[in-house]
Amino acid sequence: MEIESSQAIQYMKKVAEAVESDYGVLEILCYLGGITDSDSFIYHSLKAVFFQLFENNHSAASVDEAHDKWESANYYCETLIEQGLTKNDCTTLRSDGLDYLSRLYPDVYQLIEDNTYDKLSDNIYQIISSIIVSKEVAYQFIIEELEAASMGNEEAQNFVAESNLYLEEIEDSMANSSSLVDGVDGPQQTLTRLIMSLNLDMTFATRIRIRVVKKIMNDWLKDDTNREDIDWSDVF
Repeated sequence: MEIESSQAIQYMKKVAEAVESDYGVLEILCYLGGITDSDSFIYHSLKAVFFQLFENNHSAASVDEAHDKWESANYYCETLIEQGLTKNDCTTLRSDGLDYLSRLYPDVYQLIEDNTYDKLSDNIYQIISSIIVSKEVAYQFIIEELEAASMGNEEAQNFVAESNLYLEEIEDSMANSSSLVDGVDGPQQTLTRLIMSLNLDMTFATRIRIRVVKKIMNDWLKDDTNREDIDWSDVF
């Protein structure tokens, strides 16, 4: 997705300058927080990691400085948004910023992942697993998720490639679904609703979904051979 406004250029210049300061990666976290919905889980994760790193690297007496830095970056971004920085720009800039962190500051990015993905995906997994009534339903749910992922972004396609299921198992699985899997109260639609309610951008939503499906796979299909005794009459 390409940027749409001149304010996006201003944002990128501001962040580039900030990265050269003594605070470096902390500045990136501040400005990423500034273009993220303050009600979202991502925002709270970015903020938590920022203050955790600031506290680890600076004296306790500088807590006020940390708050000032966070609020200043957020105010700057709010001003750009009022001037015309679009929602699509924010999504693109945030995605690029997180990708930058993952490449240059992998330890920091891992902290964000731990905050954003693990706890959230665990909560969603508990809900989804509780409505899967059998191994047969779990298997059908998994192969449908893998078929959908095979048409997704690079990360989703890599997830499919790394799974231990055969292509023949995955292909056309969505066309052969059942209400136990894809019904209104089934695991697939429930998973979609839960993720949509989180107001995540596509990159984060995909990663949450992958983690939940992985947990279902590990829980229900621990042994590759146990797919052979699936009784399809329990699904269709």
